[in-house]
Amino acid sequence: MAEQQVSVEGQVRPLPTPFFVVATQNPVLFHGVYPLPEAQLDRFALCCSLGYSSEEMEMAILSDQIAGHPLDNIQTCIQLQDALFIQETVRLIRVSDEIKRYIVTLTAKTRKWPGVRLGVSSRGAIALMKMSQSLALLDNQPFVSPESVHEVAVNVLAHRLMLDDDARFSGITGAKIIADILADTPVPA
Repeated sequence: MAEQQVSVEGQVRPLPTPFFVVATQNPVLFHGVYPLPEAQLDRFALCCSLGYSSEEMEMAILSDQIAGHPLDNIQTCIQLQDALFIQETVRLIRVSDEIKRYIVTLTAKTRKWPGVRLGVSSRGAIALMKMSQSLALLDNQPFVSPESVHEVAVNVLAHRLMLDDDARFSGITGAKIIADILADTPVPA
């Protein structure tokens, strides 16, 4: 993904700008579903669970399917130049050395935390910084605050952790470990 190109049957094809992947993942307990390898998980900037729709939302989903498929009438919600402008603007959000040190401390702790077999890589630290910048932009802040880091940390880091068998079988989750690390780490002033 970082190479900005793909190879299909030996032919290299450049990817358009912007390029990003949105993927869904079924629970591993489903028949025929296998967990992604660590190297692939690490390439997804964040992971979130949408959960089930409310009954009202599910009624609307059913109603939308009666006359046709909603994707048949999908409309553009943002112009290409606006998306590129937003990407460039995110890069202008300041990240102080204190916040960078905080991010490095959080990710380093994942590598030593009890129950963790494989902690967060440098790619994960970069993703945490960039997602924190994105949230700061959405919050109309010119800089990343510790609160921005906190708000995105679980979604950015938890899926990257590989837990040991004892932790997994005792019901500990990556989200719980990240929450514990956040609680254990002093926030920069």
